[in-house]
Amino acid sequence: RMSLVYRYRFKKSGRSLSVSASGGYYRYSGLDHSSQFTILDPLAGFDEQKAKRSSRQYRDRLTENYSFSAGTTYTEPIDRKNRLALDYRFTQTGSLGDSRTYLFDSDAGTFLDAPDLRQSAVSSNIFRTHLAGMRYNFRYRKLQVTASLSYQRVDYQGTSLMPTQYTVHRGFNNPIYSVVANLPFNPENSLRIEARSRTSNPSVSMMQGSVNLTNPSFVRSGNPDIVPSYLHNVNVRYIHTNRRKGSTVSVSMSVSGSGNYLCDSLVVDSPDFEVAEGVKLG
Repeated sequence: RMSLVYRYRFKKSGRSLSVSASGGYYRYSGLDHSSQFTILDPLAGFDEQKAKRSSRQYRDRLTENYSFSAGTTYTEPIDRKNRLALDYRFTQTGSLGDSRTYLFDSDAGTFLDAPDLRQSAVSSNIFRTHLAGMRYNFRYRKLQVTASLSYQRVDYQGTSLMPTQYTVHRGFNNPIYSVVANLPFNPENSLRIEARSRTSNPSVSMMQGSVNLTNPSFVRSGNPDIVPSYLHNVNVRYIHTNRRKGSTVSVSMSVSGSGNYLCDSLVVDSPDFEVAEGVKLG
């Protein structure tokens, strides 16, 4: 991962212009082999030849992620206490997920050349994010308040090559806010308030609808229909400092909420549950 920042200060104090850019790349590949045997007689010991049922498979996986971000910030002082900033940032993230599972043909004694479509998926996604807004800063002695409000536009493009071929385009609009305030009541008591919002994009593995049957006791599948989550967080912290005794007491509270939260759904002992279209848990 690399990042670059260029900052220019004008002659007027507090006026500045900064330009930044960053990028990163990640690649992971793996090969998993698994075998399952069903033996009815617990006293017979483990013998592959005496197993009533057996299955073998191997899974070839490749994951690639990249990210690029560029932005600019212009700050303008209103007076000694107030400062205004204009921000714009563009971010693009992309992911490729290639997961192919090959089953073992016991009659031929070798693995099949074609992947099992129930357990295989090849897909990619691209998220393009535009974020534009303004930030206001007020500072007077130890009192500090920073507030920002931005408009965010996220364009999503998803492409699937396996098990089916399709392309999806979606767009999401969200207001993004941030408030940070340090409020000193006196030299011994102060209050800090933080309120923020942000969005979180699902990974390529979360959006793949293929079924992972590597472990029959823990079947997994993604969800191609999930969308980015919209997160909110509020933190309030009260601090009391006794300078004579050299002690500090703080009390904090945090509240979080989300729309379209990204999480797992656990299903237990439900044979008729449809893991994916046409595939029941069993």
